Amino acid sequence: MPKRIITRVTQGGILPDGDWLDLENLAQVELTSEDTSHPIESALKPGAESSWRASEPGQQNVRLFV
Repeated sequence: MPKRIITRVTQGGILPDGDWLDLENLAQVELTSEDTSHPIESALKPGAESSWRASEPGQQNVRLFV
């Protein structure tokens, strides 16, 4: 199984250069809940000013299919 060790990106840190997948156009997402003012797209876009939030408390599941 191919593996690659990467450096940890801290919140507000600079993302490393490289080729990134265009998840907005390539991926399908399944969620257990979503706050309409904080959609999952916000968490997947580099440089987005918001992030994803669940609309209900407790454990959440997010699945990406590319």
